[in-house]
Amino acid sequence: MTQKKSDGQNAPKLEVKKQEAPKTPVTEKTAEKPKEKPSYEELLAKLEVLEKARLNKPANIQEVIDFYEQKKARINQLAVLKNHKESLINARASTQEAQRNSDFEGQTFKLSFMTNSKYSSEPLFNISNLGIIEDCTEFLIKRIEVKVQQLEAEIKADF
Repeated sequence: MTQKKSDGQNAPKLEVKKQEAPKTPVTEKTAEKPKEKPSYEELLAKLEVLEKARLNKPANIQEVIDFYEQKKARINQLAVLKNHKESLINARASTQEAQRNSDFEGQTFKLSFMTNSKYSSEPLFNISNLGIIEDCTEFLIKRIEVKVQQLEAEIKADF
């Protein structure tokens, strides 16, 4: 059984046919539907957005540096406020526990308003009513939450 190599003479020939042009030419109108043109008001709104974005871009490197320094300061303020909020939440829990065990005045908690001077702080006002202290901490927690939301929005804002 000997096999001979063929040199391709006995192989079938392939014919290449030219494709004919379609009878109806394909145009943009038949290929896809035209998009609706935006209204004048929509174009004005887009123009205003683009103009604001263009105006908010910094003119020089110093403005970019200032922007990020302000953002960093806001992030630091946010961290401090979150720490204060945690402290107030813990204090509120402690006053609630003390209030369950006491009637009106607590011996372990006192809310003080102090005057600050160079060398010492003097009490301006003291209160030891646990209900009032709890109300004050609740008020402060809510105010801090509002400020935290404002700072987070400012931090997320770009140029």
